[in-house]
Order: sequence, then C-alpha cells, then structure tokens
Amino acid sequence: FEVFTSLRYDPALLTCEENGHKDVSFGTPTPFYMIRLHRDRMFEAVLHFEFGAAVGLLADGERLEETLLKEVKRWQRNENATDGALKIRILFSKLGSMKVEISPVPPVPRWMLYPTTLNLTAQSKDMTRPTIPFTPSPRTGGALTLGSDDSLPNPTTTTSSGIPSPTWDLHLDSAPIPTSPFTTLKTTHRTFYNEARSRSLPDPSKQIDGAPSAIVNHEVLLYDAQGIIIEGSTTTPYFWRDGRWVTPDVGNAGEPVGKGGQRGTTRRWALMKGLCEEKHVTQDSVKVGDEVWVSNGVRGFGLGRVV
Repeated sequence: FEVFTSLRYDPALLTCEENGHKDVSFGTPTPFYMIRLHRDRMFEAVLHFEFGAAVGLLADGERLEETLLKEVKRWQRNENATDGALKIRILFSKLGSMKVEISPVPPVPRWMLYPTTLNLTAQSKDMTRPTIPFTPSPRTGGALTLGSDDSLPNPTTTTSSGIPSPTWDLHLDSAPIPTSPFTTLKTTHRTFYNEARSRSLPDPSKQIDGAPSAIVNHEVLLYDAQGIIIEGSTTTPYFWRDGRWVTPDVGNAGEPVGKGGQRGTTRRWALMKGLCEEKHVTQDSVKVGDEVWVSNGVRGFGLGRVV
C-alpha cells in the first residue's frame, strides 16, 4: 500500500489571506489548499508505517510545494489546459518514491473552502459578499442559536435567500467497520471504504480513490463496532449536538492511532478555528432528514442531509 493525501490546487487561493496563514501554509501565499496540514498528515503516516525513505521528502515542506507546482505546470502543458482548479493526489511508497496524480475539479465559492462559521444564516451573508477580482500570480505560470436540542430546521431550497441548500445525500452505513491505523491514517488500503459504499449507496458505481465512480454527491457515514460514528467514506462530518457543531473524536497527532476515523485536514482547521468541537456521536442518534456538514481537502465544506 501507499500513503497518500488529496488536496485542492486553485489559483484563486493566492488571494485568500487565510490560506496563506502559517497554520495552513509554509508562510507565503499558495494555490494549494491547506498544504501544511496535508504535509503533516502524510508525515505522521510515513512515520507510523515506517516508510523511512519518504520522511526526508516530506520534512521540507517548501521543497514539496515547489515539486507540486512543477507537476501542475507539466500537467497543464501536456493537457494544453488553462490555470484552474485541480485535484492533486500525492502518493508515497515505502521505498520513498513519490507519485502525483492530477485531474480537474469544478470551481467553488471561497466560503466553501474557508467558512467563517457553520451558521447557515451567517454563511448566506458570506455568499453574497462582492467577489474580489482575481489577478493570477506569476508563481503559478460556530454555532446556531437554536437552543439545546439536536435538530436543525429544514433549510430553504430557494436560491434567492442565499442560504446554502444541501448538496450531499448522506447514507448511514448498514454495518460497522473495524477501526485500525488504516482508518486513522490515509493509505491506499481502502477496501473497507469501498465495501461500505457498495452496501450502502444506491448506485452500482461504488469505487473511490482512483477507481471509476458515477457517484458525485453521495456519502456514507461510517460507524464502529460500538455504534460510534467515526467519519464519512470521503469526508469529515459535523453534527449539531447539544447546541453546537461537533465532529467525531478520532484522536490527535501523536496519540495512538486506530481508535477512529481520519484526522482530516479540514477537520483539523475547523477545530483550530472553533467552528466545532470533538464529541462522540452514536449511529442511532442520526436520523433521516438531519442536516450535517461535511468537508474534505479537495471540495472544502458542503451541507448534506441524511436520507
């Protein structure tokens, strides 16, 4: 197996102050979404799995970013593509070889990458702010006031209000999955994720992470043998519980791995910013119709509904 991460390349991020902050970048404006956090998660994984030859390649974050920029430019030349949003999949083998896979992704509004809150009303204000014109750089060549219950009102589906509508259909898995270092750290050993999608999604195209899939906005919420939600198959979920947004407790870097789901990059950022807290969420507390935020390192944050 290989250690990997998937992140967004987007030239529009060069003008995003938050994306250039030292907590998520290497201290300069960058078109890579939360690149420092992606480097950190891969570094933890190669150390745990004893991919010693890859450690040096990841130790120098700025050099890693320069390598990725070269790969992006090479791909753009080969594809005769203009500068735009891309999915960058970085893989490291145990022998230390690095592989980069690139594919186009749709543009998204900036608030979906760096929301200031998960409050739906506040998000609508962010969505209606005037767009700041983007000039390409030569470098690239929270809580709702609902009281203490666990439910949210039905979101509007009208675009005139500016409030986001659910764009993900979330399906609760029909069986638990075993937790291990492979559910905490991101590797290409993902059989249990594909099996969960196969048994729980309504479409026959089940595979993820490199295999064909017709599924775009369907996600599976996964839980362990104790009935505790650990993550989504491709996203981090955020639930409304006890008057605040919470995400499953999966442990922090440096703690023993294997007790839960992925220590995702957007999850780490949301916790740093106080958009959510860690809390166990049981699978029997998740009901059809619940609104749940989800996020990942390519698409940012989106609103989902349990179906």
